[in-house]
Amino acid sequence: MIRLKSLLSESLVDDPEFRAKVKEWEGKVTDASGLHVSYDDATMKPVQSTKQVQGVITIGYGTTKSIFPELKPGLKISDKKAEALLTKGIQKIEGNVRRLISKYDSYPKYVQMAIMNASYRGDLGPATIKLINQDKWNLVSKEYLNHKNYKNPGNLTGVVKRMKSNADAFDRYALELSSKKSKDAYGHGEQYVTIGKTLYPRKTSKHDYATVRTEPMVNNGLINNVIATIEWPNPVGVAKKKKTDDRMMTWYYVELPKNVSLLHDHGWVRFDVVTIDKNSKYV
Repeated sequence: MIRLKSLLSESLVDDPEFRAKVKEWEGKVTDASGLHVSYDDATMKPVQSTKQVQGVITIGYGTTKSIFPELKPGLKISDKKAEALLTKGIQKIEGNVRRLISKYDSYPKYVQMAIMNASYRGDLGPATIKLINQDKWNLVSKEYLNHKNYKNPGNLTGVVKRMKSNADAFDRYALELSSKKSKDAYGHGEQYVTIGKTLYPRKTSKHDYATVRTEPMVNNGLINNVIATIEWPNPVGVAKKKKTDDRMMTWYYVELPKNVSLLHDHGWVRFDVVTIDKNSKYV
């Protein structure tokens, strides 16, 4: 008998965006010839002896002994092997996630990515999982960040940024659920066609404009990357492609109307301030 769920469930194991995110967050340690070498994840330095290890011995893209029992100090592997171990790790962890979180396959991709990102690093605790299973998304990020590596990171500053990006994704989903936003750019939005369509500012109880930027990021305090602020009901532009940033936030790259900017004919706009229906709104 064919199991229907196995046909319907999509895995992140072959998703290039997720694999790239894992590689970015995990980093790698290689020798002069490009071979991956075993290292201490607390220092990101190669190790030749277990006595040198302060954290957990690791190789490739965050692979530990739980995935690669042969792992030992001084070991070297090819990039092809590192990729294979990454695949094995994602498959194993996603299998565990599906057993622990019953609705995992029903969540938007960015939520799945955040859950898997947290699980891959090993910081998605039972209390957080319980809240997810209870659909108490308004409490998930706070509990998730109630973690020693986030509160007292020491040298693990990258871990703080990584955990915050996951928490932001959980908060984003909580906001979507509580606001009951229309599904043209929300919900499980991957199934809704937005690329190639004209986007408009989303008229809400709090704003009726959309800010277009030169890059898919909000001002960092050092630069002003705003191209224009477009008020409803004027069109923002035609969506050409989309991108998910480090905070799991989706941005649309749009072709701007000719009267918007003298210097730019394209720009980036955040998904949560636009809609394909200029008359849609939420309160």
